[in-house]
Amino acid sequence: MLLLWLSLFKAETEEELKKIKEMGVPVMSQAINAYYTITASSEFREKERFRAKVRHDEAQALHNARKERELEIAKK
Repeated sequence: MLLLWLSLFKAETEEELKKIKEMGVPVMSQAINAYYTITASSEFREKERFRAKVRHDEAQALHNARKERELEIAKK
C-alpha cells in the first residue's frame, strides 16, 4: 500500500493517475478525486501558474548568470 501511495505522489501525468485509479483501490480513487477537486479551483490554478513563472524566472536567471560567467572567463 505504501508503494501505491508513493506512486500517486510521484505521478506526473494524467495517464499515471488513470492507471492508479484503474487498480480499483477505493482510497486511491478518493485521493485522486480529491486532487481533481482541489486543482479545479481557479485560485489553485493561479497559484500554480505563479509558482511555474517563479521557477522559470529562476532558471532563466541562473542560465544568464552562467552565460555571463563564461563570457568573462573567455575574455581573460
